[in-house]
Amino acid sequence: MGFQRWTQTFCLTVFLGLLVFASGDLLASLAVDAFLQLDPSLALIKSISARQLLASVIPVLVIIILTVFLGRFFCGHICPMGTTLDLADQVFGVPYKNQKAVPHLRKVKYLVLIALAAAAAVGVDYVFLASPLSLITRFYGLVILPMTRYLAGQGHQLLSPLWEQLDINSLLFLQIRPQRFATQFFVLLFFAGLFSLSRITPRFWCRYLCPAGAILALFSRKPLVHRVVSDQCNDCGKCVRACSMGAIDPDRPLQTCYEDCVVCLTCEKVCPESAISFSREPVPAQKWTTATLPGRRQFIVAGVAGTTSAIVGLTGLNAALAKSGQGQVAPPMLIRPPAALPEPEFLSRCVRCGECMVACPTNTLQPIWFEAGVMGLFSPALTPRRGFCNPDCHRCADVCPTEAIRKLTPKERVWAKTGTAMIHRQKCLAWEFDQKCMVCDEVCPFGAIQFSREPSLSVTVPRVLEDKCSGCGYCEYHCPVQNQAAIVVTPMNALRLEHGSFQQAGEHAGLRISREEKGPPGYPGPDSTDSHAPGFDNGAAPGFAPDKEEKPPSAPGFSE
Repeated sequence: MGFQRWTQTFCLTVFLGLLVFASGDLLASLAVDAFLQLDPSLALIKSISARQLLASVIPVLVIIILTVFLGRFFCGHICPMGTTLDLADQVFGVPYKNQKAVPHLRKVKYLVLIALAAAAAVGVDYVFLASPLSLITRFYGLVILPMTRYLAGQGHQLLSPLWEQLDINSLLFLQIRPQRFATQFFVLLFFAGLFSLSRITPRFWCRYLCPAGAILALFSRKPLVHRVVSDQCNDCGKCVRACSMGAIDPDRPLQTCYEDCVVCLTCEKVCPESAISFSREPVPAQKWTTATLPGRRQFIVAGVAGTTSAIVGLTGLNAALAKSGQGQVAPPMLIRPPAALPEPEFLSRCVRCGECMVACPTNTLQPIWFEAGVMGLFSPALTPRRGFCNPDCHRCADVCPTEAIRKLTPKERVWAKTGTAMIHRQKCLAWEFDQKCMVCDEVCPFGAIQFSREPSLSVTVPRVLEDKCSGCGYCEYHCPVQNQAAIVVTPMNALRLEHGSFQQAGEHAGLRISREEKGPPGYPGPDSTDSHAPGFDNGAAPGFAPDKEEKPPSAPGFSE
């Protein structure tokens, strides 16, 4: 295995290891977003759309400086997308004679970059549709990792008799947390299409479409260390056939397009005459080949296309505006992660990489489709019915590479209100079916549920204290009513701050969010029958004596 394969294997292993650690409990000591910080397209487009230089620009500048000296080494040795495509080429690729080079498409990656930059200049960020690190993180995090967990869980169950027979309790009681995500089938289809392009030419994405590759290509036009061909070359063409990027002229093997060369060193390895080397030796001008950049008309067309798509997105019905007000239609159930920036800033920074969703221990963070328009595609949102949001957890902020989710102290985190719970009385066991149930109060960590009497009912009924509710979703997740819960979290009164203290903003808004220990749950009133903490108490209510031989009927939509 050559040097490139070693470096690719090492980098891909580190990348996948960090992704696995992001889903575990080792976040404090690991920079799980390290690879996302190296994507030049993310750094450039995010800085334009956010109107400020982000911290991720610093590691990208290091990559660009090294590119000036070494060429596109990042694409050939470090990038997980490039490594994955090389693996796909090994599986799906075709022999050289069956490949169909389309050199006129080399301009497309520059046009994609121009369109993304033009949209970002208007304030709309579409880079998540084309960023290689965002795409590959989404693929491994939302598709491959859940599949691996599922297979591991099934295998563990299959082998559980063996663990019991061998008396290995550590494996017998091992819990493998399953993960499920929305949109994953679409991501799988996208990459299936991307891999199928190997039937046309190797690394089709890297050659013709990648915006990060376009940025690096601009800085690698004449690298200090480059491919040099000596006079011993016999024009056998082996280097041409082995080059995965088509950077060597088929008719003139002495010439190299350094913008497309990813310094994989394959040509040096396959040369039978050892005529190829990578060094600082000067290259005659006639041996330099420069890829054609887009013309002025193409540049303008790409810029207009990006600007037009941005304006169309901004004029959509669900477009995120700077301020909410009359005439603005907001998604009624879209709940963002705790401490997420205000919606316009959040969408301009979020790269849709899926790191926060992978790191979420309860699997409540899910990618959305078009609930927030095209601009909100694949962005994360809470799904309380799937899992609650633990107020002691803020792992989503720890792994966010662009600080679209603010990092907070544990005290401030409690005040990061994501929404407010509301009760559907027509579905509630107490309100609608006159049955005792106080699960929502038992699980609420903030004491935001209060029970009171209604004249027409024999049991007490719950009400939400909006000023004490943080929108954590414990109540919705644990609600025993099947299908849609009787108590749901809405984004009403969510705190979304770009700067400042959440606690101060919450107190100013009249909130009373507190994690103080609650007293024992109980029903109001002197009747001792109502002082139980039942959850499901089938005992007789005051003044009501059911037939002991018949079981009270279950409420519709409620599982016994």
